[in-house]
Amino acid sequence: MKKLIYLFIFPLALMAKGNAHGLLIDDFEADQTLEVGGGNPPFAEDFASNPGGTLGLERDLRIGIGSPTAIGGLSTSSGGLEYAALAEATPAFIQYDGADGSSAIDSTGLGGIDFFADGSDQFEIELVSSDAIDFVITLWSNTGITSESVAFVTPTTGVPLVWEIAFSSFFTTNFLDITAIQIDLDPGGVSFTASLEIEEIRTGTSSSVPIPEPATYASLGAFLAAANCFSRKKKIRC
Repeated sequence: MKKLIYLFIFPLALMAKGNAHGLLIDDFEADQTLEVGGGNPPFAEDFASNPGGTLGLERDLRIGIGSPTAIGGLSTSSGGLEYAALAEATPAFIQYDGADGSSAIDSTGLGGIDFFADGSDQFEIELVSSDAIDFVITLWSNTGITSESVAFVTPTTGVPLVWEIAFSSFFTTNFLDITAIQIDLDPGGVSFTASLEIEEIRTGTSSSVPIPEPATYASLGAFLAAANCFSRKKKIRC
């Protein structure tokens, strides 16, 4: 019986093995406070180093502001990112393009990361609270030559939740070679009273049942054959 149980568990373990939790993009553990950077229209920005917790070792934040008091519309603290679209602070972005100390995009800054590693097929964004905000993800790939922007709207039902965005939502991006990422929040500057709090961004595997690899099918076949032998009343050499 113990052998039968082992043979049952082993192939299931193989199926789960390819369903790892993916690549961490940002855990927002590095606190970040923006500073006024000037410009016309004016903006505030900051660059935070967070080795081990931020993809590319640095997170770039920037927000458009109408007054110095509006800087607080975008910040990270206590393991979360908070965004408040106010009349004086609306468009903002989060950028991952390597440790360049600048909010100007370096389209090759991540060097080319395989986002399909560990079986990932989607982004997973852990939302703590959310109003409906335009959320645009821009990805650079193919050594920075290709860029693609896809617009979404943050969900409001069932929050807190893990918001899943399938890689298949992007049509020209090469997920084998991601070189930079930018997430724009309310890029049109229309959500004057909306807010958003994100605890973590990472890649992951969709909740649908994964398709087993050939080796897994072989293990399942061996299990079925062994179970058939064990179930026979007569002792037959299998």
